[in-house]
Amino acid sequence: KEISKKAGFIVANEIFDAFSCEIIHKNQMLTMVDHKPIWIDEIDPFVKEIASRYGIVSGEIGLGYEAFAKELFTAFEKSEFVTFDYGDIDVRNDISARIYTKHKTYPLFDEEADLATLFATSDITYDVHFGHLIDAFNESGYVHDKYQTLMVALNDFGITELLEVLQENVSD
Repeated sequence: KEISKKAGFIVANEIFDAFSCEIIHKNQMLTMVDHKPIWIDEIDPFVKEIASRYGIVSGEIGLGYEAFAKELFTAFEKSEFVTFDYGDIDVRNDISARIYTKHKTYPLFDEEADLATLFATSDITYDVHFGHLIDAFNESGYVHDKYQTLMVALNDFGITELLEVLQENVSD
């Protein structure tokens, strides 16, 4: 909000999987009660609208994409925005939310995961729905150029050549 510049080139690596999300499954939304996941019948109207727009029956609905894109767009007279994250452009209708802690990954519904212990000490992430994200940026005024998977983008940026240089010049 504090930025007001003539031009900007913004690179965001894995930012959108850190945005809040709501998780839905069929006609229910997930909530937590005493660190236990509980499905409730009441779905937030915005979440319901996004789910309907994209045909999401099961999965995460990212929150805040629209407001972020609008603030970013208005911060510059002209800007380019590039982002990298895990996810897909199409809806998968699955729940990808997972918890990372101490180099271990737990699906959100893993019975081995002690959610009370993991609360506020772990990274919770999910796969980004790029269709929703792209639309949020388009609606804010940005013009979408292209979408690529992370692997294709890394190859286009020359990751293979960089790895070859590293392999020839540095030790493991």
